[in-house]
Amino acid sequence: GFPNSDSSCVGTGPCDYIYEYGDGTTTSGIVAYETFTFTALDGSSFVVEPITFGCGQNESLNGFPGIDGLVGLAQGSFSLPSQLSSALGFTDIFSYCLIPFEGTAANYSTFYFGVPETNILTYTPIYRNLVNPLATFYYVEVTGISVGDVLLNIPADFFSISATDGSGGIIFDSGTTLNLLIDVGYDAVLQSHKNSFQNFKSINNSYGGSTVCFDVSSATASTIYPNIVFHLQSVSGGEPVDFVLYPENVFLPPPETDVLCLTIMSINSPGPMIIGNTAQADHEMVFDRVNNQIGWASTTCT
Repeated sequence: GFPNSDSSCVGTGPCDYIYEYGDGTTTSGIVAYETFTFTALDGSSFVVEPITFGCGQNESLNGFPGIDGLVGLAQGSFSLPSQLSSALGFTDIFSYCLIPFEGTAANYSTFYFGVPETNILTYTPIYRNLVNPLATFYYVEVTGISVGDVLLNIPADFFSISATDGSGGIIFDSGTTLNLLIDVGYDAVLQSHKNSFQNFKSINNSYGGSTVCFDVSSATASTIYPNIVFHLQSVSGGEPVDFVLYPENVFLPPPETDVLCLTIMSINSPGPMIIGNTAQADHEMVFDRVNNQIGWASTTCT
């Protein structure tokens, strides 16, 4: 078997792996294990021996060349939180605070293991995909989406996991940059923004895919850039709680000036749909795997 994991490899040769992420990108190669040294925020270091990881040989990380590797944070036994929790006895809780996409070099995102320092958080339950129990994503129950103060007309079952084949659903995923919605939800969000930006011309984008950009050269100080709000099931089962995407979460500035691009992209069914890391930027995000809940608080990540 592999260290800090309940998995094993059959045979005597190298153990191959292939893994697909929520946005459809893949990695494949050989499974290995090695001693890792981590540097803490106070400058101290600690060693974990050994950690199981993948030596990637074939990646499909479209549009992001030069990446040295990916840190897996899902609920599987190979993810970094799972292995550190097993090896070092950390409470099975981790949190992070991501700087915005256009953050400065002087700032950096932070990652914590164990109980978070703040308790001023809003929580939503983590759900398992009962039809596909091997899915290690962080599924949440979305009850609706609003743009500004307007609740969009999206069918109630749009966000549900299919009881037939386990497809669909919506997840929080730090490894996916943009936010992905199946056409019905994407079309509703896009149309709402087009209604808000009737005086702004839609233009081709610089990021590829199906994001839509607007020429905002004629914007004024009074121009309103609406928030997008995901309404989520509360842990108490009462009134839904809100995860708010502020304008800096909703739009990305491409290389061109006076242009803003939506961070929402459309994907084909079966999903899952994704609340990605642009949405989570400047939010303290807490993944409490002890109590099966995700918490957040709006902040400035530095």
